[in-house]
Order: sequence, then C-alpha cells, then structure tokens
Amino acid sequence: MRRDNKGSEVDMKMGVSFDPVAFFERRIEAVCKAGSVDEYRRIVDELYECIKEFQMENIELNNKLEQLEDIEKLKKDLVRHEKSTYVTLKDDKCNLKFCSRCWDKNKDLIQMMHCGERDYKCPECNHVTNRLLSR
Repeated sequence: MRRDNKGSEVDMKMGVSFDPVAFFERRIEAVCKAGSVDEYRRIVDELYECIKEFQMENIELNNKLEQLEDIEKLKKDLVRHEKSTYVTLKDDKCNLKFCSRCWDKNKDLIQMMHCGERDYKCPECNHVTNRLLSR
C-alpha cells in the first residue's frame, strides 16, 4: 500500500484508493448492525488485523524517518577533502577517515584502514586513497 495525494492508501494490486477512516466507519456500522456474536467477532477481528497493519507501517515509517534525520545530521558534520577520496567528521579529535565512495553511494560511514605507509583502504568496497594527496 502507498498513500495518494489525499492521504488515502492506494492498493497497488487493485489500483484503488483505500480510505482508512471510511473503512473503519463502515466496519463500526456493521458491528452495530451485526445480529450475531459470530458476526461481531469476525468484524472485530478484521478491525484488529487492520490496526496491527497500521501499527507496523507506522513503526517502519518512523524508523525510516529516524534514519533520514541521522543522515541529515551527519551531512552537517561531514568534511570533504578536495585532493582525496575520504571524508572526516568536524571536530573529530582522532581525525578518523571514512570512505567517501561508501558515503556517496549508501550514506554509510565506513572507517578506512591504514594499509602501507601512505594509503588507506575501505574494508567495505576496497577503495584505496593516498594519504599524501590529502595534505
């Protein structure tokens, strides 16, 4: 499901809008008209399943929002080095070097490892940068 510009959900398989408020209103009307306990239980079970789906979607969206906020915060602290292919974080006393390729591609801060006298290598993508170029 995805939401259209009115906030209603659109079922991708069916191509129709799904308005959760209208759906719940119809189900509540059905519960009020239900003549039997079995019908009442079926409708309540259906509502419960919908609520669980909305809760799961809400958790997923909140997690994505949190990730995006973290990335935006990191972007403000990121320092690119012109003559090199690594990035550092502002005010980092250790001056750790992170792979610019991994950051640009996936927004992952992968610390580069010192290898050899002048080079740093990313353990994730195997990208190598020369330390002397960055001075």
